[in-house]
Amino acid sequence: MGTLSREEILSRIAEMPREPLEVPELGGEIHVRVMTLKEVKEINKLRAASGDNNIAVYPKVVLMGTCNEDGTPLFLPQDLAIFEGGMWPVLDTIVKEIFYLNKIATRPKDEGSTEEAEEEVPKAETSTNGSR
Repeated sequence: MGTLSREEILSRIAEMPREPLEVPELGGEIHVRVMTLKEVKEINKLRAASGDNNIAVYPKVVLMGTCNEDGTPLFLPQDLAIFEGGMWPVLDTIVKEIFYLNKIATRPKDEGSTEEAEEEVPKAETSTNGSR
């Protein structure tokens, strides 16, 4: 492995790596991507403002962290409202994968592991009427 030039580093940073994510409930796969520092700062700011209600950031995370295979945005800002009526388990799966890819959270250790548990994506809070 050789030494990288400034130009090589900057061009690779701008590429925004992405990974496919199988979503059986939707009958196919989508792509989740590495977000920019600016996007992660925005997500962290929203998480801090939402207190214990971390699911409040889920629509924005899906908007920012998903893409088409070519890296272009999968959703548009006007799609945010649609996520409010979306299937909770699907959104939860997508957001957790985006959090893991972007190191916002770490995957939990496998059950039965003797190692100390790592931080997990915050659990969604349930309201008093049982909804999320």
